[in-house]
Amino acid sequence: MTRRTLRYYEDQGLLAPPVRSSGGFRLYNEEDVVRVNRIRELRDTMGFNLNEVKQILDLEQIVEYLREHCREMPLSQRLEQLDKAMSDVRGLLALIDGKIEGLHQIRGYWEHKMEKYRVFRRELLGMLEKDPGSDGEPD
Repeated sequence: MTRRTLRYYEDQGLLAPPVRSSGGFRLYNEEDVVRVNRIRELRDTMGFNLNEVKQILDLEQIVEYLREHCREMPLSQRLEQLDKAMSDVRGLLALIDGKIEGLHQIRGYWEHKMEKYRVFRRELLGMLEKDPGSDGEPD
């Protein structure tokens, strides 16, 4: 990961600005490393853009906060926070469903293409069996 990428992630709110050494160097802790790895996983492995990554990370933080502090809140605030979290999760699920649908469409296109190649290959093999000495080119 380049320094430029890390700075960009900070600018986009994906990473909190790190503590700096006396020489001005950025110092990242284990939590920062885990977060960068999560960003990379969501972006590179799962195909989310950085806005979507931020949305997911923000929601993960909210869920963690609720897990840790929910019992300390008055019941009305718990309910309000829960309703908001549920709304956010519904939005995330819709985003994920859209990605899955898009992947299914792409997969269907390439499955169709592969089937056409299989048919064409069988036709070519059939031609070779009829005339093994021919390469299919006219004389």
